[in-house]
Amino acid sequence: MGSPSHTSVLYAHPSDALDQESGKLETFCREIRKMFLEKGLLVDEGRDLKLHATVVNTLYSKNKDKGTNKNQRSNKKFDAVALIDRWKDYTWAEDITIDRVSICEMGAKKIHDREGKVIDEVYTEVGSVSLIHS
Repeated sequence: MGSPSHTSVLYAHPSDALDQESGKLETFCREIRKMFLEKGLLVDEGRDLKLHATVVNTLYSKNKDKGTNKNQRSNKKFDAVALIDRWKDYTWAEDITIDRVSICEMGAKKIHDREGKVIDEVYTEVGSVSLIHS
């Protein structure tokens, strides 16, 4: 979320495909954030809300120089300019209905197959509210 030519995170911005000018998704997320701040459930870090879907994050990648200590952060940076230019008009997902707001624990949990190979990572949901009216 710094300079694309020297970054450790590459992300995509979501948009309201049906009505890109309305900003409904961003307005919705800002209102949820405001409620969490008012209830003291979120610490105000003085940063603006940045809706994004992380595509690449090298922060927690293995670093041969530091060994395999999972608590040590990597400082691997890369130039994402060509990737951004190549994929700037690509639609990563569409026709997604947001049917609930979920609160999850920080940090995805690794899912292993029978041989112990990591096949997925998921966030543990601790609560949710449905947005679909019955």
